[in-house]
Amino acid sequence: MTIQIENSSAAEGTLRHWTGAVNGESYRCASYQRGKTRRSIHDQLCNCRDLAARKKWTFLPEFAFSGEGRPGSTLASWEGLDRLLLEATKRPLQFDCVLVDDTARLSRNLADVLTVVERLQSNGIFVYFVAQGLDSRDPAFRNMLLLRAMIDEDYLVALRNKIHLGMKGK
Repeated sequence: MTIQIENSSAAEGTLRHWTGAVNGESYRCASYQRGKTRRSIHDQLCNCRDLAARKKWTFLPEFAFSGEGRPGSTLASWEGLDRLLLEATKRPLQFDCVLVDDTARLSRNLADVLTVVERLQSNGIFVYFVAQGLDSRDPAFRNMLLLRAMIDEDYLVALRNKIHLGMKGK
């Protein structure tokens, strides 16, 4: 049995939907992959698909979105993410969950990670980061995500600084 909860607020002018699994029924999972190579994206996709199988969730390959070969740390760099966010606004919801292999695969920009997760959640979709086992339905999720996203962003800043130093040396 799948339940759907609609919560509208006239004051805010919002309508929120949540569709979920009850009594062991499966969640419907989309996924997002980002990487420089097809192999990297394929590996991430396999990790998301394998997690869905272990949890007995339904993996939806038609909602597997990816951004390949486009460097950048901001949302604007990844067209697959735009498609995912657009699908998340359509009603009725086609998926309940977005699987992402690793927090760094969503973005290495803290503000962008929080924006994407909040947009998905406001549309009634939860996010699950496979490598870290982070589930946005968990009460401790936001703090754990903040920590992971800061680490991911710090890695990018350090890498950028090393590259600039290397270029300066030449």
